Amino acid sequence: MKKEKQEAFVIKSVKYGEHDKMLTLFTKNDGKLSAVAKGALSPKSKYIASSQLFCLSEFVLTEGGGMPYVSTADVLKGFYGINKDIERLAGAGYCMELTDVLYEDKMAEPLAFRLIYYTLLLMEEADLQLVHLSVLAFVLKLCGIAGIAPVMNACCSCGKKSASYFFDYNDGGLVCPTCKESAVLMPKLTAKEAELMDAMLHIDLTKLRQVSPPDKQTVRYLLKIMNDYIKYSFPRKLKSFDLLYSL
Repeated sequence: MKKEKQEAFVIKSVKYGEHDKMLTLFTKNDGKLSAVAKGALSPKSKYIASSQLFCLSEFVLTEGGGMPYVSTADVLKGFYGINKDIERLAGAGYCMELTDVLYEDKMAEPLAFRLIYYTLLLMEEADLQLVHLSVLAFVLKLCGIAGIAPVMNACCSCGKKSASYFFDYNDGGLVCPTCKESAVLMPKLTAKEAELMDAMLHIDLTKLRQVSPPDKQTVRYLLKIMNDYIKYSFPRKLKSFDLLYSL
């Protein structure tokens, strides 16, 4: 049987039959793929740690019966600190679900792999007040990697800066009041809010802890705009967003 070694995050883990788990992995080499962790639901399973959501492990996957299954798994980093707060858990869960939505199987993307790693580090270690801002940065950056980054530095129609903007889901970015179609309802942003989103799109995540976060209500509002933009671009509801938005 063919075997392959993969360094991967668990971005989704669900019950599969009586004793197994179906893992959705985001691998360093091959992007997203699925594999069965046989017996992972058993209290004595050797896969208890490596089959947990967020966990980064080195997996050996074996092809068999048309579905890859986990042959061995060695945990590299568990990110267990994420579980200590509901906000960290909700933020990290949303990031993983978004990754699952934006990527098809076998779409290799090393930049997304690194983005997941540094975002989970932030979710685990950064001050709690930075969680929502970290998620906003992740969403914008992942959209950038996926090729759907919104235009946030000026009006995407006329190219001019403005004291206020609207977010156009169809055009994928800001439009100024002059360029906005009067009959279309769009969320409004101040220039300061637009600047924040543009900054989060381009920030080095290792420096995010040095940022003084704006009020949570502002970040939640901008997260909702991005979540609605993703739903517009990929017609699938992200179930984890409601919990994150409520916190």
